[in-house]
Amino acid sequence: RHLRHCEPLRAEFVVENFGFAAPFNQRDVVLELHRIGAEAGTGPIELNITFARGQGPQSWHPGKNITISAELDLPTGISEGLYEVMLRLPDPSPALRSRSEYAIRLANVEEANGVRWDPSTGGHSMGHAILISSGHEPAWGVWPTQIEQE
Repeated sequence: RHLRHCEPLRAEFVVENFGFAAPFNQRDVVLELHRIGAEAGTGPIELNITFARGQGPQSWHPGKNITISAELDLPTGISEGLYEVMLRLPDPSPALRSRSEYAIRLANVEEANGVRWDPSTGGHSMGHAILISSGHEPAWGVWPTQIEQE
C-alpha cells in the first residue's frame, strides 16, 4: 500500500481467540511501523488503536472473530520509505511497555497466515508493508515475500 504524508493509515484485520479466556488485564493494541533499512537505534512509529468502552482485548472472548478497523493518523514529519507493519499488545505500564516478555504473544500458525512473532520487540509481523512518500505516485502493493529483513 502506498500512502502520502497527509493520508491516514486505514487498517482492518481479524482476531480470533482460540484460547480459554480473554485477557484479564487491560492491554493496549498498537500498530507499529518499522522502517525497512533504517539505521540501528531507529525506533518504530507507534500508532495506538483505541476502542469504545468494553470493546478492547478484554472483550475478545474465545470462539469469536473480532474485526478491528482503525483509521490512524501518521505522525507529522514521518520519513519517507518502506515500513513493515507489526501488531503489538504491550503491557500498559510505562515500565513494562517496551519489554517483549510482557507483551501478549498470539498463537498463530505462522507459515499459513504470514504472521510472524518477533521476540526482540514483542510484536507480530502482519506480513505487509507500506510505502510512505510525499509524492503523487499511484498506489501499489507490497506482498509479504517482498519484505526483506536487513
